[in-house]
Amino acid sequence: MEDLPIITIQDGDLTFEIRNPRYVNDEPTGFVCDLNHPELGWIPYGVCDGDAEDTYCYKIWAIKDDLDIAEYIPPEPVIPTVEEIKQQITYKIQVMLDTVAQQKGYDTGVSLASYATSTDSEFNAQANRFVAWRDQCWRTCYDYLDKFNNGEYIFTSIDDFIELLPKFEW
Repeated sequence: MEDLPIITIQDGDLTFEIRNPRYVNDEPTGFVCDLNHPELGWIPYGVCDGDAEDTYCYKIWAIKDDLDIAEYIPPEPVIPTVEEIKQQITYKIQVMLDTVAQQKGYDTGVSLASYATSTDSEFNAQANRFVAWRDQCWRTCYDYLDKFNNGEYIFTSIDDFIELLPKFEW
């Protein structure tokens, strides 16, 4: 950054320096620059309209039309890895399973599934129905992940992926 052009601003007794003015979004309602602060050295400094007249911001904004302000360059999108997508999907499925179990008062899906060998017919029936559905969900999940890995399924979003899973109603 040391080779960036330095702009000196003189206003009465006040002299200060800025460099690297750049927009931070698509709207030209403000920008940032580096300000050579008398005590802190070069610091990032936000500039917008509407500050008091005795501020650096006001004085920089007043000359903005004379500055060569760099256009906004959006950051590169963060594309999750396949492993991160799998983790997000499995987390979302587990939350869905636990939510269904909690509708009947069980702590989690694991807790509900543990009643599959219960001698109480109602608990046993709920657990077996849940386990069958849970297994269908995970089988569907892994089948689609295999299709995704083989280029046979285009992943669009986690929510769209969850919609592929079988539905459950008590």
